[in-house]
Amino acid sequence: MINLKMLMDKILLSTAYMKRHNLLINAALAFLCSFVILPNVASADLIAAKAGEYRGAATNLVIIDTATAAVVADIELSTTAPPAFYGSQLWVNDTIYVSNKCDIYEVDATTYSLTRTIVVPDGLCKANRDLDDLAFDASTNRLLVSHRTIGQVGTPLVAIDLATGAASALAFPPWINPTAMAVRPGTRQAFVVTWRDGIWVVDIDTGLTIEHFGHGVGGQTSTNGTDQIHGGTDLEFADANTLIAQGYGVVKFDVSPIDSGLPPETLWFSTDGDGGWGYDTMVTSDGKIFQPGWMRSRVRNSDGTILTGTGLESVNYYYGSAAQAPDGVFAVSSGDLAHSGSIGRGVVRLYNDADFTLQGTIDLSASYDFILLRGTPSNPAVAVADADGDGIADEADLCPDTAAGDAVDANGCSDAQLDTDSDGVINNADMCPGTVAGDAVDTNGCSDPQVDADGDGFCDVGGSSGGPSNCTGVDICMGFDDNEDVDGDGIPNGCDDDDNDGPLGDTDADGVNNQTDQCVGTTDGAAIDAAGCSIDDICGGCDASNNHGLYVSCIAHTSKQFEKADLISRIERQQIKRAAAKSDCGKKSKKSKKPKKSKKSKKSEKSEKSEKSEKSKKSEKSKKSKKSKKSKKSKK
Repeated sequence: MINLKMLMDKILLSTAYMKRHNLLINAALAFLCSFVILPNVASADLIAAKAGEYRGAATNLVIIDTATAAVVADIELSTTAPPAFYGSQLWVNDTIYVSNKCDIYEVDATTYSLTRTIVVPDGLCKANRDLDDLAFDASTNRLLVSHRTIGQVGTPLVAIDLATGAASALAFPPWINPTAMAVRPGTRQAFVVTWRDGIWVVDIDTGLTIEHFGHGVGGQTSTNGTDQIHGGTDLEFADANTLIAQGYGVVKFDVSPIDSGLPPETLWFSTDGDGGWGYDTMVTSDGKIFQPGWMRSRVRNSDGTILTGTGLESVNYYYGSAAQAPDGVFAVSSGDLAHSGSIGRGVVRLYNDADFTLQGTIDLSASYDFILLRGTPSNPAVAVADADGDGIADEADLCPDTAAGDAVDANGCSDAQLDTDSDGVINNADMCPGTVAGDAVDTNGCSDPQVDADGDGFCDVGGSSGGPSNCTGVDICMGFDDNEDVDGDGIPNGCDDDDNDGPLGDTDADGVNNQTDQCVGTTDGAAIDAAGCSIDDICGGCDASNNHGLYVSCIAHTSKQFEKADLISRIERQQIKRAAAKSDCGKKSKKSKKPKKSKKSKKSEKSEKSEKSEKSKKSEKSKKSKKSKKSKKSKK
């Protein structure tokens, strides 16, 4: 699709560029409309297009049968709203949705009649904004709508509830000039390409940005496509992992790395010079890529090499684009630049995508100024699949593996498959039921608070999973951080009754931990060396010394070493030495010394001995005398 004002900006940026392409300003102001393939189309031969008259007030939907090259329906949508320069069509079952300005028209595809008009309110859509690409979210019965803007920042993706018609903002990323959208098949990812700001990937459910890549830098076109897609106008998915982005050149990306948190990989890049600048791409049923362009068009193989000899490269599809019907026929249109080789305004040509031969021409110029086709995912429509046979199509089945015979709800889920706590993991696989709404969970349905309540990285006792942060081990101190163990005794601080008894503690508070402290119990305030020892500790202490001289000498020597190490000052050393010298450390106690005998005492001892001796002599004499007397009496 084309943004008119952005086209004018490009033209006015360089006079040389304008001369080279022989552009006309009035051509840039021409009216443009849009074609889109119809997924789930009832007839495999039909393509729909929004049409109108430049500066007119009518907006119509034209249905073309590619098998007969004929218009089968021309439905008037509005007589008052001029058709926007942009817009898309999307066929959902038997309903066609058409975007135009701030309106979404709903058309019954069986009766070809307008059934309602959904108006997107101001704030989500303004006068200088046009609703553009459409996608259907079957799981929530919503339309997703992107904007085309000029110089607008923060333009939202819009979600429309088809049951009520209510519109709401899905996402407000800080993108600039969004120009096209595509939903990655089989995922909940919406890709949005911008004019100058690369490609954004948004989560359809949360509206949060998943990835941003292919950034435009300084308004310049990359020469290798590795870091930007500038002038982005269209996105197409060749398959679930392959994205084709159109801008000033075409880039092919492998987007599968996004699933593991990595940016997409650029597979190949074509520059403007080798394909002609265009606004659209189309992926054929066999994987080839068609680029309608001005001055020439290109058909590329899946590896990016140009396929020549198709006849299409010689035709200028100015402002042209293409859309493919599931029967293998694709339609191509162009703008009104007949003088430069254009096929003419309002003309649609049909080609066979197998050999690119012309199948027919439809001239709508009598009714409309001209038609612009815009390609969307062009894989053929497939029959509705229901792999588990529960009556809900796989496309809308949130539980695709329901057991045979189980009753299911509108989403295709049985009671055993429901996700009661809405954490994205069904009950059967949810190891942590009752997750708080909004909390992130791991593949087992467990949030961090459910398996690691105190958030210290150690799993709670009985924890059934690791949570998004992948906790490990077992939490030995619930409610506290197990990583905090100040004394290194293996008991976290929160559960340790003594934070100083471990090897990393400091029992004596001397600044040296127990593991390296060679003198645990140092006196408070004493100067210590690197081993945690004071001067007194090194000298054995006063109480343990038994030699005063040795003690004083040790104190003197050790204090000198402390002074040299700047652990004490000179004055402090002198004070320590003086105190040691005056102390009784190492001296013997006075009570333990034997008293000296005085001369006086010696004489006293001699006197006592002499007296004892004389008494003894007198006693012996007395005894002898008595014996003698007895003896004499006896003789008588």
